[in-house]
Amino acid sequence: METEIIKINPKNIKLLKLNARYMEPEKYDKLVANIKNDGKLTSVPFCHFDDDNNIEVLSENHRIMASIDAGIEEIEIMLCKKKLSKEQCIAIQLSHNSITGQDDEQILKELFNNLNTLDLKQYSGITDDFINFCKETEKDFKFPLLNYQSMNLLFLPEEINTIEDVLKQIASAIDGNPTILSSMKEYDKYLSLTTTISKCLNIKNPSTTFLALIKLATNHIDELKELSFKDDNLENIPISSIIGKSDIKKEYAKEIDTTLSKMVDCGLIKNNEKDKGLMLTCRKYNNFINSKKV
Repeated sequence: METEIIKINPKNIKLLKLNARYMEPEKYDKLVANIKNDGKLTSVPFCHFDDDNNIEVLSENHRIMASIDAGIEEIEIMLCKKKLSKEQCIAIQLSHNSITGQDDEQILKELFNNLNTLDLKQYSGITDDFINFCKETEKDFKFPLLNYQSMNLLFLPEEINTIEDVLKQIASAIDGNPTILSSMKEYDKYLSLTTTISKCLNIKNPSTTFLALIKLATNHIDELKELSFKDDNLENIPISSIIGKSDIKKEYAKEIDTTLSKMVDCGLIKNNEKDKGLMLTCRKYNNFINSKKV
């Protein structure tokens, strides 16, 4: 693609009728103020000749509009010399909008903090709300830039409820030993496991394979209690790791609630010690069984 840099009055550039990229009014006003302060555009819009030989913008539509509102009479643009088809124009427009990098929030915060004047901080376009958000998140997340890959799995609504329930149980069971990130070796183990499951059950869909893995985890959720018992740092253990599920039948729940309420009324336990009440009930049963054995 052959291009050239030319100077032109922004009013003579044909703006896009359909632009997928939008800008909030506050941000647009800030862009206008920045351009007016600079007296020029500091980035170059990409343009081409349309079917009527008019110069039309394909990228940086808002900057051209803002330069007009800022009263700039001449800007530099990158002009494609070759005629582009409608499909090519759309592809270029979408690619310029969608293929962008991502900010490292901690580096962004560090760069922002190097700005010493309020004017320059306002010029940057970074808000105080975002910086405050960085301050909060850095308390919990401190790790260098990582090379990672994301994976999306799609599920039906009725499947999501099952998955969320199991994940909550697992997260609760390992409370006190949270894992924020996993290494590629752990991912390799996961990949190997899901491959084995898909082959054994003849599953082709990754989401269905993950759902099968969740069901297998559900059947073995009570095994997590062994890990909890061995961890000396844990003071509390989720009840789901003991009974193997997070909910019980309503009639059972009513009976347990009645018993615990009576124990509170009798002063055996405090209202916030109902877990102790379960333990005392089980201990009494164990003592009864042991006395029968003797």
